[in-house]
Amino acid sequence: IEMPLRNPVPKLKRPRPAEARKVGLFPQGSAEKRSFTESKTLELISALSQAGFKPELCPRFAQASDLADFVASCEYAVGVYTGPMHLAAAMGVKTVAIPVGDSPWAYRPLQPNAFVLAPPCDLCWHNERRFAERFCRESEPKCVRAIQPERVLAAMKSLDAGKGGFEKL
Repeated sequence: IEMPLRNPVPKLKRPRPAEARKVGLFPQGSAEKRSFTESKTLELISALSQAGFKPELCPRFAQASDLADFVASCEYAVGVYTGPMHLAAAMGVKTVAIPVGDSPWAYRPLQPNAFVLAPPCDLCWHNERRFAERFCRESEPKCVRAIQPERVLAAMKSLDAGKGGFEKL
């Protein structure tokens, strides 16, 4: 599915240039059913490293300015729909957003430097936010299992070519 993306949010200025090939990973959402599993996170780290990228997990910060500094240091951001992912997109960081346990339509980043890899599970496609958090009964949700490092790398390549997008996993 291709959709034209608008840029409703002005691009924020980065406080410093990004580190080449650095990928900020944002695997944790507000609940377990809205997060990558540990094994999926490790799989992504391994694939990104093998492809020559420098993945780094986003730590928890006490100050929003520290989070903004971390985001600004990244050339790419990959993770679930969270505030930091939207901040990355608004700051012009090439962003691959994966809506785990969330509606892929309602909360996606709209900037042209964002690529959304939407889950294949219909639970979240037609329902309100956090639907899967309440109703998904799988220990590793289908949307997490569907995340393939090759698809993430392909989305990053598309962003390098200046093309954001929306694709169902």
